[in-house]
Amino acid sequence: MFREHPPQGNKSESLRLQVAPIFSIFIDAYHGATFFQQSARSVLDQSYTNFELIIVNNGALYEVSQEIDKIAKADERVRVINFKINQFTWDDPHIVVDKCWNAALRAARGEYIFHLSYDDFLSPNFLERMIALFDENPRCTSASGMMEGVDIHGNVIAPVKDEKPMRPKFMAGHKLALDTLKGGGMLVAAGDIFVVRTKDLINGGGYHRAIEDSILFGIIPFGETGFDSTAKLYWRRHEEQLNKQLNAAGWLGYIDYTKSLIKEWCIEEKWQQFGGDLAKHVAYQLLKKEWHTAGAQAAANLSEINVLGFYRMAYVAGLNRFFWRTFLQQLWLKRRQLASCVLKKLGLHEFFIRLLKSKNS
Repeated sequence: MFREHPPQGNKSESLRLQVAPIFSIFIDAYHGATFFQQSARSVLDQSYTNFELIIVNNGALYEVSQEIDKIAKADERVRVINFKINQFTWDDPHIVVDKCWNAALRAARGEYIFHLSYDDFLSPNFLERMIALFDENPRCTSASGMMEGVDIHGNVIAPVKDEKPMRPKFMAGHKLALDTLKGGGMLVAAGDIFVVRTKDLINGGGYHRAIEDSILFGIIPFGETGFDSTAKLYWRRHEEQLNKQLNAAGWLGYIDYTKSLIKEWCIEEKWQQFGGDLAKHVAYQLLKKEWHTAGAQAAANLSEINVLGFYRMAYVAGLNRFFWRTFLQQLWLKRRQLASCVLKKLGLHEFFIRLLKSKNS
């Protein structure tokens, strides 16, 4: 796969880029023009230049559409896919994955593909370090860097120390997936932090609504996975994050997404190569993991006196024992936060603070 228009420069550099693999990276954009601008710029400023940036205009707001047009006109490596109507509903928020992400996948010309959120951004060496991992190890079918959280202004919240790598440079993909399933520390980031081979993703079924689990348990296990902590993905934390809004609303649609993934991608069948018992364990634990996540979020909602969000989750969970076990454990850990929120709701928080201070004086 060669780039159609190599950049101008000396002949040796042009020849090098013509034989270098194209890297496809895509961003789907709807709102957040300032965030999107930084995200796109972090791609265009990469030290590895043989890439294509696919921007999916998901029925974007006017200022975002203007920014997309500006970027596309300024750089021939940018391609745009337009959706006239925004692909999103609160009942099925990950329809954007099925529609927009897979549209980008079908259009991708690169050997490798990566999705970058509109509000995240990359270190300048990200693509270069990812390509280096694939080049070094022919058995490597996926690769990732280090994720670091940043605030709304893009400032790193807590730098990750590199004294002890979280995992080896290369390891069996299924071992990383299993470590994550049992709550190990080899992967502290979401499953969609991974760069994968485009053909593997297409053959695997494309992007699935169960974004992270589909990559981590449906693609990565069947090859070696690479890791370079010097390549950074900066994950922006802010109040408009979709996952925060969905959690607060008590949305548990990801349970159905996971059920769909296990069935449609034949997860248990694919994992048979690692042993029948292990294959059953993975399929079972995948769904169990999601119920534990739901229970923890329900506890977070109730501890913040978000009764409606808690009720919606509890209603969907019914008598699921994994949900309620985790809920009770997490609510106990958040008991002080719950008490504080209750007192604030009743207007008694300041009174109790003064009372405690008077007793301690």
